[in-house]
Amino acid sequence: MNTYFTRRLLLLLPTLALVSLLAFWMQEQAPGDPVRQYLHDQEPDASRPMRDQRIYELAYLRAAHELGMDRPAFYFSIHASSTPDTACRILPLNRREAFLDWCAKTGDPAAVQHWYDQLNQYQAALLRVDPNGRDRTLAGLRTDLARLPLVTDPDQAMKILASLPDTVESARYHQVRAALPAIPEGVVWRNWIPTIQWHGTDNRYHRWITSWIGLTAQRSWVDGQPIWRKIGQAARWTLLMNGLAILLAYGLSIPLGVWMARHAGSARDQWTTLLLYTLYSIPGFWLGTLLLVFLTTPEYGLDIFPSIGLGDLRPDDSGWDILITRTSHLFLPVFCLTYGSLAYLTRHVRNAMLHELKQDYIRAAWARGLSERQVIWRHAFRNALFPLITLFGAVLPAALAGSVAIEVIFNIPGMGRLTYASIVSQDWPVVYGVLFLAAMLTLAGSLLADLLYSRADPRVRWQR
Repeated sequence: MNTYFTRRLLLLLPTLALVSLLAFWMQEQAPGDPVRQYLHDQEPDASRPMRDQRIYELAYLRAAHELGMDRPAFYFSIHASSTPDTACRILPLNRREAFLDWCAKTGDPAAVQHWYDQLNQYQAALLRVDPNGRDRTLAGLRTDLARLPLVTDPDQAMKILASLPDTVESARYHQVRAALPAIPEGVVWRNWIPTIQWHGTDNRYHRWITSWIGLTAQRSWVDGQPIWRKIGQAARWTLLMNGLAILLAYGLSIPLGVWMARHAGSARDQWTTLLLYTLYSIPGFWLGTLLLVFLTTPEYGLDIFPSIGLGDLRPDDSGWDILITRTSHLFLPVFCLTYGSLAYLTRHVRNAMLHELKQDYIRAAWARGLSERQVIWRHAFRNALFPLITLFGAVLPAALAGSVAIEVIFNIPGMGRLTYASIVSQDWPVVYGVLFLAAMLTLAGSLLADLLYSRADPRVRWQR
C-alpha cells in the first residue's frame, strides 16, 4: 500500500508543478499595474504639490517591495542581450515597460540608462529651484517633463522637449536633448542574441509557491489581506453548504437508485425517471431566483424563509438559536445545490445496479438462497460502487470551488462569491490562488478515488 501510494503521489507532483506554473503565468499576464491597484490607484498627478508626489512615490516603492514587483519573475530568465540584468528593479512598472521598449529599439541599454539618468537629474534640478511647487510655470514644466519617461517614440519625445523652455536650468535642458537615444537603421542584432541569467530563490514565483505552504504571506491586491485568510474565511461556508448537499445527494440517491434498479421498467421507475430528468434540467440559478422571490417575500404570502445572507447573530444567542438561524438561511441554497446532484447520481446508481444485477454471480447468489438484502447490498451494490467512486473523486474540488450563481443569488460569503468579487475587482492573486487550490484538490480527489477503488474491489492490487 505504501509503495502504491508513494508512486501515485510522485506521478501527481509534475502535474501540480505544471499547474502552478500556468496559474502563476496567468497572474503575471493580468492587465494593469498591481502596485497601483494595491494602493487603490490614488496616484497624484504632476500638478499636485510636490510633497504629495514624493509621499506617493515612497508608498509605491514600499508596496512594490511587499508585492515582490522589484524581483525577477522566475529562478532564471532568458532574454535578449539588449535587456539589462537589473530591469526588474525599475519602478514604476509603466516606466519599466517604456525602458525595455527603448532597449529593444536601440539595442543599447547603456544609452537608454543615460537618457533616464539625465531626465531624473533635470527633474531634481527643477525641484531644487521650486521645492514647494508654488511656481505655476515650473509646475507646468514638471507636468510635461513627467510624460517623457513613458514616451518611447523619439520624434514624440523630441517634440515634447522642443515645447519646453530652455531658459530654466538651461545646461540640464541641453544635456537631456543630447542624451535622447538614437534608433539605428536596420536590424538590432542584440535583440536576437539570448542571455541566460540565474536569479536564485529571490524571485516572484518562489515567493508565490512558498505562500501555499505557509512560508510567506501572499497578499490581496485590493485590501492587502493574506489570500490564505480570505480563502479560509470563504471556504468554511462553501464546505458547509456543499458538504451538506453532498451528504444529502449521496444519502438519497443510493437507496433511490437501488430501488429504481430493482423495479426497472415499472410505472414507478418511469415516473421517478421523468421526475429526476425534470429536476436535472432545471438550472440552479433560475430555481434559486424563483425560490428567493416566492418563498422569502411577504408580497406573495409565502414568507417562509428569511432572505439572503447568513442572518444576524447576537452575542447572547444560544447554540440552539445559532443553529436555527443558520439552518433557516442555508436551507434554500443547500436545496439548490442538492437537487441537480441527486438526479444525476441516482441515474448513475440505477444504471450501475442494473448492469450488476444481470451478471452471472448475482444469479448464483440467488440460487444459493441468499436473502435479497445480501444479494443487493453485499454483492451487487459493492461492484456498482465504481461509478460513484469516480464521481466522488471530482466532489472534492467542486465542494471547495463553490457555486458562483447560488452564492451570489443568496449572498453567501463562500468561495464562489469570493471568486466572482475578485474577478470584478481584478484581484488576480485571489483568483489564481483559488484556481491553483482547485487544481490541487482535483489531483487529491483522483488519488482518493484510487484508494477507494482498492477498498471496494480486491482485484485492484496495490502493487500495480
